[in-house]
Amino acid sequence: MKKFVAGIVVGLLISLTTTAFGAAGLIGAKIEKVMSVSLDGKSVGTAVVTGGVSYLPVRAVADALDLEAEVSKGGIILSSNAQDLASIAKQEQSELDANTAEFNRLNQAHYLLLRSEASQAKIVTNMQGTLVVRQQAKVDTAPTPEAKAREQRYLDILLVNLETEKQNLEATKADLAVAAAALDDFVIGHPEFKEFITKINP
Repeated sequence: MKKFVAGIVVGLLISLTTTAFGAAGLIGAKIEKVMSVSLDGKSVGTAVVTGGVSYLPVRAVADALDLEAEVSKGGIILSSNAQDLASIAKQEQSELDANTAEFNRLNQAHYLLLRSEASQAKIVTNMQGTLVVRQQAKVDTAPTPEAKAREQRYLDILLVNLETEKQNLEATKADLAVAAAALDDFVIGHPEFKEFITKINP
């Protein structure tokens, strides 16, 4: 941005609040013409030309270059916003770190529940489709009343365990729904994290 200043001598004599001109060597100088000045297509201000040299108000230069300008002890002091920019960058980094930590927490909770649900679903499927069926067959084919009663007791225990596993699965599904909603809500506000969501391979 500073390149546009080339060819324009910033008039140190210029007031910060007006476009009045005057300084040693220039007082009473004839203004040859007035020229508009722009930066990246945006108007900066109006410069006057005298003696083949263009003069632009300090305030216009300061605003165009995002500088702070102040009058102190008869002089004009220009200062950059580098410190402010550093502070903003630090704050943005802090926010990014906090968002990353929150995403990792939500993502991990969601992923662990996905794994738990998949594992519990397999247990229920195995118990219901294999273990219970086999035990029922043992009850049906028991050679004696005593053997039948014994196998039935095993079947009853198995059915109780199956019901417990089903309840655990339903509880996990409920927790997973809550975790998924929390993760979705976070990603809506921070879409840059969406591609990092961990999923269970089918």
